Amino acid sequence: MIFDQQPQQAIIPQLTQPVAPITPTPQAVYAAPNVVSAVSAPVAAPDFSDPLDMQTSINDELGIPDLEKTYQDIYAELQAFDQGTTGQQIAIEGQPVSMNVIRGEQAEAGRQRAFTREGMARKAQVAQSALFAAKEEAANRFNIANQQRQELTSLIVNNPGAGITYTDTPITAAAKINAYQEKQIKIQEEKAKQEKKDAYKDSLKQLAMQYGINTKGKSAKELKKKISKYYKEKGASDKEIKELNKHYKPKGTSKDDLTTEGTQGIESYFGNVKGQDGYVSPQDWAEAKSQWAKNGLTTSSFNAIFGKWKNPNDKYK
Repeated sequence: MIFDQQPQQAIIPQLTQPVAPITPTPQAVYAAPNVVSAVSAPVAAPDFSDPLDMQTSINDELGIPDLEKTYQDIYAELQAFDQGTTGQQIAIEGQPVSMNVIRGEQAEAGRQRAFTREGMARKAQVAQSALFAAKEEAANRFNIANQQRQELTSLIVNNPGAGITYTDTPITAAAKINAYQEKQIKIQEEKAKQEKKDAYKDSLKQLAMQYGINTKGKSAKELKKKISKYYKEKGASDKEIKELNKHYKPKGTSKDDLTTEGTQGIESYFGNVKGQDGYVSPQDWAEAKSQWAKNGLTTSSFNAIFGKWKNPNDKYK
């Protein structure tokens, strides 16, 4: 259990007048000392990596250690006072006077000490109430913080490359995820471009080798020139050469080809995994979007094409 539900109850008699609860007011919260403290020594961002540290941080922020000490000190004074009262009564009984005198002295001393004790008990009750309220607030804050920690844990596990830490907030974590996804998209786009260039060069090499052209150390541009030169030597016109060049360009690697092919595949996939409401889950959406990005296509085009599959009541990344 992270928080004690209540501190140990002290035996405090019922007071003649109830103690009013202490409610913070805007005037108190925004008092000059508090504002100066917040500006000169702002509270650091919470660290959710360790639940025990979270508890300690929240307790310290609410001043619970000081409240506990104050309450225990007051209660100890009350106990010592009660022991003193008993000793006083015994001392009065030991006087060499008549019983009527002893009883009168005991009654008077009892009234005086009862009045004093009521003030001490009131002070203890106020301290106890403040401690109870702080512990209840601490438990509420811990539950909220722990929920945020669980959300961050899920984001860290599901986005290992985004650099999310337990010092992030949901807003900063989302920003890191977006930045990471954009970076991955750019990487995939560059990879797709390079694969397209490599495929194009391979097609040129294969064609050049068919015509007996030396391909060693030649770039795609140089191979194209040599192939065009070969066609010219064979009597082909510029128009014919242009048409011939189309035949050795790699197919299925242009943006339009990839978009068309990807759209057909994902539409089919979404049709198979959609729910009874006609929408796909955020998880299926994210997986398809990731595959779309791996083909070097942008997330904006994905959102525009497949937005109809998103449930307006769910959150999609």
